[in-house]
Formats: sequence, C-alpha cells, structure tokens
Amino acid sequence: MGVAEVYGEVLFDLSKESDNIDLFFNKIKFIDENILSEQDFLNFILNPDINFDDKRNFLCRFVVKSCDFAGRCILNFFLVLLDRNRFTEIKSIVSSFYDFYYDYKNILRVNVFSKVSLSDKILFDIELFLKKKYDKEIYLKNIIDNEIIAGFIIEFKGVTIDCSFNKELNDFKKSLYRIDF
Repeated sequence: MGVAEVYGEVLFDLSKESDNIDLFFNKIKFIDENILSEQDFLNFILNPDINFDDKRNFLCRFVVKSCDFAGRCILNFFLVLLDRNRFTEIKSIVSSFYDFYYDYKNILRVNVFSKVSLSDKILFDIELFLKKKYDKEIYLKNIIDNEIIAGFIIEFKGVTIDCSFNKELNDFKKSLYRIDF
C-alpha cells in the first residue's frame, strides 16, 4: 500500500468515527472540487518560501469553515499532511479516500473516456452492463479525452475495457505487420 492509500484509509477511518460518513464524504468532495482543484491554492500551500504558520492560517480560514466534528477532523488531517510535507499527495490521497468510501458503499467508481460527451442513453447502457456484471451500484464519470478518435474507454479498479477506434486501428496495424507479403 502506497503513501496515498495509507493516508486515504486514515481519512476514511476518520469519516467512520464521525458517525456520518456521507456528510464527511460530501465535505471532502466539496473541498476537492472547489478548493483543491484551484492551482493558485496548491501553489500557495506547496510554496517552500511561505512559512508553516501562514499556510496553517490559510487552511484554517479557507478550507474548513465549520466547527463540527467532521470539519475539525478534515482540517487537522490537512494540517498533519502539511506538517509532514505530504500535501503534494493531496489529490491522490483524496482519490484513495473516494475508493475506500465507494468500496464501503458497494459502489464501483468508473471513468469513461471519450472524444465527446456521451449521450445519456450510452452512459445508461454502460452503467446497466457494469451493474449486472459486478453486482454493485455504479458511479460513472464521462471524461473528455482528445486522444480518442471515436468510441470510448472504460476504466475502473485497474480494469480497462477499450471500445475505441484507436484500439481497432492498433489491432489492424499489428495484423498488417504479421502479414507476409
């Protein structure tokens, strides 16, 4: 288990102690989507020229404004990461936290990569297929990838299902190399 997984599991264990895993999850997700996704925030926190107290005050002021148990836990967790110079791993740690949360909730987190946004019908069909195959609820995210010519690639938990035109082209290219002219 890597550093991100260890810290992600600790964060998840804190959420279980909060007696409201979903509230904890929603706070983490909000912070991830609205604060951790801001490059200026990360640049400030990761800047070695800024002292720890300034970073700590910044985190206290902008990351968690609530004084409930979950908010205090998240803030303290972030401060530990900052103190141990592990904040560079924050995105991986949060991703690992999501994995633990979704496993606990019996939800399979799936990324579907495509050139353009897929229709609701296609996403529904993918979700239905995976739900039947893995007997889990599905959390599906469609991610635009300009490298894909057409079709889509499904990825989850180390599994890749490649339904893209890129794969077909690569397979065709390989078969041409095997032909003896």
